[in-house]
Formats: sequence, structure tokens, C-alpha cells
Amino acid sequence: SLLEAVYCACYTKSFRTHRLEECVRHGEGEFQLRCRVARAPLPRVLDVRVGPAGKELRLDEKAADVTDFLDTAAILCITASHLRVITEGPDARRRFFDGLLVLFRPEYLHRLAAYRRVVRHRNALLRPGAAAAAVLEPWDRKLVQTARALVHHRESFLAELGAADLRDRFSTAAVAVRYAPSLAAELLADEEAAVAHLALHRERALQAGRSLYGPHLDRFDFHLDGRNVRRYASSGQKRSVLLSVYLQVMDLYRERRGFFPVVMIDDVDMELDLERLRVLLSQLDAKTQIFLPSSKPEIFTAMLPACEVFQIEAGGVRKT
Repeated sequence: SLLEAVYCACYTKSFRTHRLEECVRHGEGEFQLRCRVARAPLPRVLDVRVGPAGKELRLDEKAADVTDFLDTAAILCITASHLRVITEGPDARRRFFDGLLVLFRPEYLHRLAAYRRVVRHRNALLRPGAAAAAVLEPWDRKLVQTARALVHHRESFLAELGAADLRDRFSTAAVAVRYAPSLAAELLADEEAAVAHLALHRERALQAGRSLYGPHLDRFDFHLDGRNVRRYASSGQKRSVLLSVYLQVMDLYRERRGFFPVVMIDDVDMELDLERLRVLLSQLDAKTQIFLPSSKPEIFTAMLPACEVFQIEAGGVRKT
């Protein structure tokens, strides 16, 4: 889809699948995406190529890293699956907030990757008969060191976002995001104490064959007027809470960077009632560029009379 192409050109990945090979047109061996980003003082050109040799990234015709892309274009993508993140398990909410955090701090992506490498290696050593305690201890320390950075970034981001005292943009209710790290920041600040904590629970980890503590098990929970949204809120309230967080992120990004991120909403008219959709679009209108693909464009043209409408048919795009 056009939306997926724009997202991939800016984030170098798809919001639909983890395998970019699945985005290649049937019968073709590769694809290339070029995206021109209008920003001061000069426009930038992002280039993503995926083929048999893997993924190649170029920024202004020079080899680039994914963090260069993240620092060039900012996109908030709202899909039907994102709106269900509250009802899914803790892992979905970790991915959700990590994705938002990367918008503000692209280097966080490298820290997250480094932590995941440590966990994978440590988990391999925790399998029965794989390693002695002396071999595990250095990886306990590496886990503590990499975990400390992630917890710090997550806590500081939520503090900047004002996550403990948000407001529902669709009602008068109070919204809060509560973060419970598996290893508390206070414990991680004392490296020796944190390593000792892992050693104390090593037998349980060996029995489980995996790491039982660390940011990969942190919890994020949404609350509405003090009640857990996942357990007590209606489906409409859950969507309102999540959209309120998105809008707060937009405001924070504008405060930090001086402009709003581009917003893409994919088939949200299938998940939101018309009143919530109207309120959402009224808060976005004239603030930023918005992509709204839908099989029912009359809904958006009625709510955003100044919008431009393009029709996609047989792989071609034309303005109507």
C-alpha cells in the first residue's frame, strides 16, 4: 500500500510484517523506495532498497544507518492493530512505547538492540548444562549495564510526556501511564547489588532456561480515573486513551523539535466511531500532514473539507 511504502521509506521497516521480502511485488526480486522530505534548510532524500543482497539505506545518495533515517523524518502511524495494544499482552505495550521513544531519541534503537543481544546470549547459557556460574557472571553484569540505560530512557521519556497526569482528549477523565520496571532503577544504579540480585535468582533462571529479570519484562499499564484500562474500560474508552497518548506525543514532539510529526491513519474508520474520528481529526487538522487511506473517502472529505483526495488503482495514483 502507499501508506506502507511511505512508512518503510522513513522507518526502513513495515508496520504490517517483520519480513520486508514480503513487500516485494509478486514476480519481482527487489524493490526500491525514494522519499523526499521537505525540511529546513534543505530537503533530504531517503532511499531504501531491498533485494537478494539484503537491505541498503542511503540518505542524500550516501550510505546511511537507520538512526539517520529516524532523525530525518518523524511519522506517527496509527493502525487498527495499534489501537488494540491495550488489550494485548505486556510485550505489545513495551513495543508501543519503545517505538514512541525512538521518535525522540533514535540512538535508543542501538541501546535496545545491544540489550537484546545480551539477553539472547545469556538465555543460551541458561539452558541446562550449557554453562557454569563463572561463565554466567560476566553476562549478568552486561545485562545490568545495558538494562540500566533502557530503564533510564523509558522513565525519563514518560516523565517528559507527563504520563503520570495526562487527560483524555475525548472526555474529562484523567489518564495515566504507569511503568513498572522488572529491575528497579534504584537497584540498577548499584551495579554490584543488581548483579548479586541476578545471582540470587540464578537457580530459578536455570530451571526456566531464560532470563527472569530485565527490561524485556517491564510493564506499562494505562489507567483511566485510577482504574486499569485493560480490565475495566469499554472498547471505546480504550481507543480514546490510546489516541490521547498519541496526541500528547505529538504535542511533546512539537515542543522538542519545533514541528509536528507526520500522521498516518490506516483504516481507523473501521475501528473508531464517527464522533471519536471527528474529534481526532479536528485536533490534527492544520497542525501537520495527514495520510488517511480509506475505502470511504467521503467521511474524511466531510470532516476535512480542505483535504486533497488521491485515488489508487492498479498500482497508479491520480488526484481526483
